[in-house]
Amino acid sequence: MAKERTLEGLNIPVAFGGFYTYLAPLSVFAILLPQLMKEKVEKLRIGLQLFGVSSASHWLSWSITGAVYSLTCGVCVPVIARLFGFEMFINSPLFLTVPYYTLAAFSLVTLAFLVSTIVNTEQAGYTV
Repeated sequence: MAKERTLEGLNIPVAFGGFYTYLAPLSVFAILLPQLMKEKVEKLRIGLQLFGVSSASHWLSWSITGAVYSLTCGVCVPVIARLFGFEMFINSPLFLTVPYYTLAAFSLVTLAFLVSTIVNTEQAGYTV
């Protein structure tokens, strides 16, 4: 059988690893945005304000939720990538990759906050 020359020396994690490692922080955005939009459309925040919850504490609770999701993502991506043999994660220390992916995920959390304040309907939030 002839040897396949086009795949010789191809390293899939190196070629496509950046795309796959960015999917995890993007999932944080995909989880938070529908929750924020549902809360906005159903006017749950107005109900919370009737019971005395301030706007600052409302956004603080969402920020803490986003930070927990981001930290989970920031820890899981480098650890799982090391287990699957991604060279970038094997050659770089965890104390650099964990904060990088945590901040990347949290930047998408702030983008979800921005989109949820701009968009008025739940359907428009899903199309973003």
